Amino acid sequence: MRREQSVGGYSTVVPSSIVRLTVTDHDRVQRLLRRVVAPGPSQERWRDDAVRLLRAHRAAEKSVLTPDAIRPAGAEALRAMADLSALDDVLDQATDRLAAADVPSPALTDLGTHLESLLGEHAATLVLRVLQPLEDAVARKEIRILGGRYDYSQSPRGPQDTQWSLIPAITWWQSEFVFLRLQGQHLNDELTGNQNLLSFQVVWAMGPHKHETY
Repeated sequence: MRREQSVGGYSTVVPSSIVRLTVTDHDRVQRLLRRVVAPGPSQERWRDDAVRLLRAHRAAEKSVLTPDAIRPAGAEALRAMADLSALDDVLDQATDRLAAADVPSPALTDLGTHLESLLGEHAATLVLRVLQPLEDAVARKEIRILGGRYDYSQSPRGPQDTQWSLIPAITWWQSEFVFLRLQGQHLNDELTGNQNLLSFQVVWAMGPHKHETY
């Protein structure tokens, strides 16, 4: 879950799929590993980036996927975590060998292929046997935000010529990529009288990320 403020002042704290985020991380490491085994001037930098991302990803999994967090997914998910523990020990050892390897080196190709295979097995076990059952058992909450705004001002035409407006709004985040907003405005102007406006806004993201299934 991320926390930030949009330009308009609306909170954008939205739910995110743990399966999608984990798969995205795994895909990023796989791409880096393919670059590591390709000779070139940036090979050492790609190797260092892959090692950092692998270690950061593993540390995040250890801190987040505790037995208490996994328990709602059932006994099979807990058994899968035990299987992952043994596999991840081998993955960590291979990551250490990659970090210590010379660049360039003929050993990089074998190490990269070995790591890619281990990471694929790790990803399949984690996603299919742990995260997907966990996401099914603990449904994510959609975010609904009710807000409003009140304005009052005196017109340059004189202190008795005032304006005020009331703006209620409700925002529904379906995912971090899609939100809908219904907003109304009542404007009172001493010169022009009352004005009412109702607007409906849909915002979505386009790009390589996969959207939710509705």
